[in-house]
Amino acid sequence: PKKEKVPAVKLTQKYAILNRIASVNWVPTTHASDIATSLGKLIYMIGTGTKINVGQYIFNQVVQHAKTSVTKQPIAFPTLLCDIIFSQHPSIRHEGESAKKRATPLAIHQKLYSKQHAPDIAGLSNAAADTPMTRKEMIAMLEANCKELDEKKLQFERMIHALRVEEAAAQAADADDDGTSAEEEAESDAEEEGSDSSESSSV
Repeated sequence: PKKEKVPAVKLTQKYAILNRIASVNWVPTTHASDIATSLGKLIYMIGTGTKINVGQYIFNQVVQHAKTSVTKQPIAFPTLLCDIIFSQHPSIRHEGESAKKRATPLAIHQKLYSKQHAPDIAGLSNAAADTPMTRKEMIAMLEANCKELDEKKLQFERMIHALRVEEAAAQAADADDDGTSAEEEAESDAEEEGSDSSESSSV
């Protein structure tokens, strides 16, 4: 049946790795122990070298996402769609905004080479792995976090600078308005005094 899902633990090594890549980069999923039918078909056709209309598949995934009422469903092919939007509408990005990079590079755990690899194929619902991280993995994760924080700091500094420039321009405009008003009042007072003096002379 179409609604039946393939247990992730039943996958061979090749399809387990393909599913890992697909569930992160192509069609993000929250399925931890099974594979959705459409995603299973995709990795099967890729694994067997079967010809596939990728454009049609991506289009169907986007339309399916647009029709759903689920609010927290991950977007399919997020990187590809982001690049397409930015290439067609480059002005959509505001000053100081930057593309968010992946926190850590996609790693293929050694468990995927065994028959007990189901937990490592999980998507967003099983982000925290049961196995402890190695020192190398911890260093890579911390370095990536530091880099991300540096990028955020730079973004905030640019935003602060832009706000300060706007504030200075607004204050300068207000000062010009106040100066113009003061000059107009002074000229008006001078004209009134001149008029009073003329009337006194006439009397």
